[in-house]
Amino acid sequence: MGSIQQFEKTDIRPENPLFSSTKTLIETIFYGNNVELVPDLESAYYKAKKAPGTIVTDLPVKHADKLALPADAKMLVGNDGKIVGRTSAARVIIGQPGVNQKYYDALLREAMYQATKQKFYQGNVIVGLHEEFMIRSHVLVPEGFELNLYSYLLNFQIETAHWRTRYQHSKPLKENDIYLFANPEWTHPDFPHGLALFDPIHNVAAILGLRYFGELKKEH
Repeated sequence: MGSIQQFEKTDIRPENPLFSSTKTLIETIFYGNNVELVPDLESAYYKAKKAPGTIVTDLPVKHADKLALPADAKMLVGNDGKIVGRTSAARVIIGQPGVNQKYYDALLREAMYQATKQKFYQGNVIVGLHEEFMIRSHVLVPEGFELNLYSYLLNFQIETAHWRTRYQHSKPLKENDIYLFANPEWTHPDFPHGLALFDPIHNVAAILGLRYFGELKKEH
């Protein structure tokens, strides 16, 4: 990664638990004009069903009614390609020794600019089943990867009126919402296996160049 040498070698350790340059970059992409909110699981299902590469099986979704899915909903699957598990070479954590935040913020700025040329879908969920620990999470995926969005929403509690009420009555936590930006179509010569960039102090992450849905689920 010779291009890293263009940046200062000093690390940036943010002192403000609610703000960092990395958080600002990742969160603001959610407010772009190219972002469409997917309001419920049924909408996510139909988008995933029609997405390129989705395979609609003949297996029914169990308890579809309890999930607010269509009564005839079927299991959806897809082929994510070669990389189907986490590679440590892709993982970078802001704040760890040797990690240059300025370099990775510059990568993010360019990734976010390129993303303005794509359409994205946003999903909002509640993570946690008990009022002692609940946190909101927001995920962004590009058009063509609706199956990943649907799978993500299935793994947590999509933000319905019921779950919003429970969240509002949950124990206050000194935590930011989680913001997870994913663009599987991102490429960079320094990261042939993709980049999973985390700012854990501020609850944001960017999953770039990785198509496997498990990479989104693991971030929690």
